[in-house]
Amino acid sequence: MNILRIIIFLTLAISIAGFAYAHGLGGGQDKVVGNYLIDLSYSPEEPVAGQNIQFGLSLLDNETKEIADFENAWVRISKGNKVLFASTLERTTSNVASFLYTFTESGVYETTVRFQKFNEEIPEIRLAEIIVETDFNIVVGGDVAARKSRASKDLIIGFIIGAILGIIISLILRRKVK
Repeated sequence: MNILRIIIFLTLAISIAGFAYAHGLGGGQDKVVGNYLIDLSYSPEEPVAGQNIQFGLSLLDNETKEIADFENAWVRISKGNKVLFASTLERTTSNVASFLYTFTESGVYETTVRFQKFNEEIPEIRLAEIIVETDFNIVVGGDVAARKSRASKDLIIGFIIGAILGIIISLILRRKVK
């Protein structure tokens, strides 16, 4: 019976710790524009200057929440009047347009997202029509060490919660056996 308690304890401790830590692995913003829901996702959850940020752009029908049809997405990142990044991104097979970007300093950045579709009426000329466009503000922090420290604290707190739950379950199982 001791082995069973140890297995339950370790399983809970590890799974709760992983759950607590996973909270910091991704973030993003959603915005409804007309009939569409624009999803701007990024990882890590809290962007930090000097660190690669993975961005993903998705377009959904706001009513059905199904993926909306688009050919590509155009994105521009700016701070004040200075454009720092602009690119057209092709939609992947998973219906997301994605890119990596590293912010050089902390602050608030305006990110413009435009989803486009080609006009099929004139096949000889591929004119892109704008489906929807909107802006997002992304807050970028500057203290990488503090964020790593917080992630470690989250992991420790998750382990402690898992340990407490493991002890409680062990005590309940022990009483049922007697």
